[in-house]
Amino acid sequence: GDKAAAAPTEKQPHFVPRAKRVIYLFQAGGPSQIDLWDMKPDAPVEIRGDFKPASTAVPGIQLCEHLPMIGQQMDKLCLLRSMTHGMNVHGPAMSQLFTGRDYPFPPITDQARPDDWPSISSLATRYGTPKGGLPSSVVLPWYLQFPGQDKPIAGQTSGRMGKGHDAM
Repeated sequence: GDKAAAAPTEKQPHFVPRAKRVIYLFQAGGPSQIDLWDMKPDAPVEIRGDFKPASTAVPGIQLCEHLPMIGQQMDKLCLLRSMTHGMNVHGPAMSQLFTGRDYPFPPITDQARPDDWPSISSLATRYGTPKGGLPSSVVLPWYLQFPGQDKPIAGQTSGRMGKGHDAM
């Protein structure tokens, strides 16, 4: 029968995944998106960055001049420039980006909880297929946490799916 129409089981997700690999690049403390991915060369000087836009393998998409190798691969990437959120607390806002879901608790803590929504990396661990001895998901260099805290920022772990699905 049709796998998409079959009742979901522990081994079969509710959806039929299409992506074979995912590289989720989260640059905490990295350069602004306006400097790298969503340049505004025609914006006023106080808004636009210092770098120049460069053409990519996809007509009409430009990236920072300092990303030429990524620009050459742009036809194989999905660039999201439309993400937004209304969370005004930094940690829970990051959780929303790690999980793709609204933060489910009052925004009073930044630390991971066992009942957090699972991260995108944990979903890849659960539903992905290891290949060539490599795991389905790896977090590099480590889970992010704020200075002085002993737990990762919310949304980076497998949360309610259980620790067995945490990324390597």
